[in-house]
Amino acid sequence: DQKPYPSVDNTVLPDLASFLDAAGLNNAMHKIYVTTEPLDGFALAIFLFIIWVLPRFQHDPQIASLVCRDKKEPMDGTPLAAGVVTLLKQFHSSNISQFLQYISQFIRNIIANRQTRDGKVSELPGEVVTMLHFLELFCTYSGVDRRMIQEHVPGFIFDKF
Repeated sequence: DQKPYPSVDNTVLPDLASFLDAAGLNNAMHKIYVTTEPLDGFALAIFLFIIWVLPRFQHDPQIASLVCRDKKEPMDGTPLAAGVVTLLKQFHSSNISQFLQYISQFIRNIIANRQTRDGKVSELPGEVVTMLHFLELFCTYSGVDRRMIQEHVPGFIFDKF
């Protein structure tokens, strides 16, 4: 072997990782702590949680983020998106693509149900706009390219909101 795998006794990589963590030269959003096998229904459970909590949010153009509709509830869309990304990254990578498929199916279904007889939608429903803003935050914190989302949700829907 020209480039053999480091032996078990070699602690260079763990030592380097701890030094980089201590110096702040890491990206906690992309760090994987444990690897697992795919869990059936995990992405669906996270999706259902998002469907349950997202109606409490609205987009605030002044701060370009999701804020809680009720000012008494201490919730914010950015930590929600970052938390969902962190949670999904700790499990098998297929969960992220399944999660995105569920969200895109939700968006397409709502738009299809709001079409008029001539097949047009005058404006996007509020829950779709909120979900699209959540997807923007999700892409920002997960590093998922917007082209990956456009495999499931047409690009003109993103352009419309």
